[in-house]
Amino acid sequence: MTTKAKNDYDCIASVREIRDRLTAKMARMSPEERVRWLNTKDFSDPILRRLATQSKQRKSA
Repeated sequence: MTTKAKNDYDCIASVREIRDRLTAKMARMSPEERVRWLNTKDFSDPILRRLATQSKQRKSA
């Protein structure tokens, strides 16, 4: 007999909430402020971290 565990966490709602908060925050920034803000972030996602590192290297070259 198999029982399913009840999961109260809604991943889609969580992603949408985070995206909406970031969109609202970045909407008030100028493009230069956005670049500075993104450059100060430490990305936990390895792909985003690699892309950010590559972007910084291209700008300094």
